[in-house]
Amino acid sequence: MEDLRIGQLTKRPERKPDPHRPGGFLPNRRRAKAGLNRGILAAGWGLLVQRLEDKAAGRVEKVNPAYTSQTCSICGHRAPGNRESQAVFRCVACGHQANADVNAAVNVAAGRAVSARRETLAPVSPKREPQHATSA
Repeated sequence: MEDLRIGQLTKRPERKPDPHRPGGFLPNRRRAKAGLNRGILAAGWGLLVQRLEDKAAGRVEKVNPAYTSQTCSICGHRAPGNRESQAVFRCVACGHQANADVNAAVNVAAGRAVSARRETLAPVSPKREPQHATSA
């Protein structure tokens, strides 16, 4: 699962001053943000993760979502140029093409967390048995 900070995602945006009208603000975009927030909170993303952790103790891994949409799921190359648009992913190194969300989901499912230093974790074989937490 992606380790999303839901509180940060649903935070109310600050109003920005209008550079053309001193003392005025830019048009209010809070309605659109409020609708998005309602959708996120109604879906219960946090509860889903909590329930999965309860039912599969020790088997749920939270993956850092940073750069998963810019990292190639085939060769592991990460570059901002890999993400052509919101929907199109094309790796500049190996030429792999996919839907950007599908590519990111493969990276999350494979547990390929990427650090700020652009390192990827060692790949884990998809055939490997999940490691269960043991209580000592």
